[in-house]
Amino acid sequence: MAGLIVLMLDGISADSFARRRAHMPHLAELAAGGLVVERLGAEVCGTSFPGRTSILTGVPAAVSGVYGNVIWGGTAFRHATPDDVRVETLPARAKLAGKDTAVIGFGMVRPEDARVFEGPWWAGTFLQRSRDINPVASPSGWLRVAQHRSERLVQALQGGGLERAPLPEAESTDRFTRAAVGDARIMDAAAALATSAHPPEVIFTEVLLPDTAQHYAGYDSALALWSFAYADALVGGLLQRLRAAGLEERYNLALLSDHGHGPIEKALRPEAIIPGAIFQTEGSMLHVVPRDRAEEERVTAALAEHGAIPYPAQHLPADQREQVRSYLAPDGYSFEYDPLQPSAEPVAAPRLRSSHGLRPGHPRDERFMVLAGPDVPRLRLERAAAVQVAPTLAALLGLSLTDFPGEALLEPGWSAARA
Repeated sequence: MAGLIVLMLDGISADSFARRRAHMPHLAELAAGGLVVERLGAEVCGTSFPGRTSILTGVPAAVSGVYGNVIWGGTAFRHATPDDVRVETLPARAKLAGKDTAVIGFGMVRPEDARVFEGPWWAGTFLQRSRDINPVASPSGWLRVAQHRSERLVQALQGGGLERAPLPEAESTDRFTRAAVGDARIMDAAAALATSAHPPEVIFTEVLLPDTAQHYAGYDSALALWSFAYADALVGGLLQRLRAAGLEERYNLALLSDHGHGPIEKALRPEAIIPGAIFQTEGSMLHVVPRDRAEEERVTAALAEHGAIPYPAQHLPADQREQVRSYLAPDGYSFEYDPLQPSAEPVAAPRLRSSHGLRPGHPRDERFMVLAGPDVPRLRLERAAAVQVAPTLAALLGLSLTDFPGEALLEPGWSAARA
């Protein structure tokens, strides 16, 4: 059985992959010769950290504990970290099964879950992602990830003749350039490790730029299309290095996104609609912690005036359902809040031109998945659910599937010889 490289391409939607495949020739070639899921359902909420955690665990957010990029910490909302994941991740399962496992830049994984570990380039002395308005101090869970170093990775980079130059300072470049450099750095590391003298059996890695480009330049914008082509070129670079080393058959590949994207027409500003409330924006979902029943009724009524409706609490962990309330914005709207520039107007032009975390089940939030390699059949599937990703990856690794709630798209031990 071949090894596995999992490559997450942040924010490329099912619609974009279907309509813009000409901008992604390497992905298109892999899809034509492997298994493609045209529409892969998103986690609830369909934002970055829940999407990554779903890929890693195969359980819904209510079980994993990661239901937003920012979660309720008991006294205030805070960024979720890898330490908040309440179940074992796939890298940890593979490592426990005796597989040599590497995590190179994939978010929401703890360093101890892999034998070789490099944290995401965006988890440094501050946490600055495409959705953050200003640099936010990283909690200890992210600092531990950012500061971890693996000697095997350093040796692999040196063996491949690659310089380990630092990222450009955030103050000296724009967010698009920093993301492009960060993604290239991570993919160089993943490729160097895969083609090293001691390649791991399992590699998890990711590319962030398409999400950033769409947020700020807009869905289907020229910069968004360029970001798809750039991400695809990074995939092509990895493929070329594997082929040059004669290692095409060493790995199966799993390429997918964590969520989709869609244009945003207007932003609802909670500080103007529900002043004084404790809230957190999460795309088109708003989480609120009312102080009492009277405040909950006031919040619900005020949001209803702008078309925002309550959403059931099934996506929340059981221990938070009595505290946190969730609300959905109308289609085409998202919730936004800038603490440095609070708005007196309840509805404003959006800062993010495109976003995700929309109404659960919204087609804009749907994503794609491509599997390719020596152990993958040639097959097209119209749809699959979020909980089917992790067991499918586990099947390719020969891991036990007994405790996954979703069904794998491949049987355990499937091979081309058996088809």
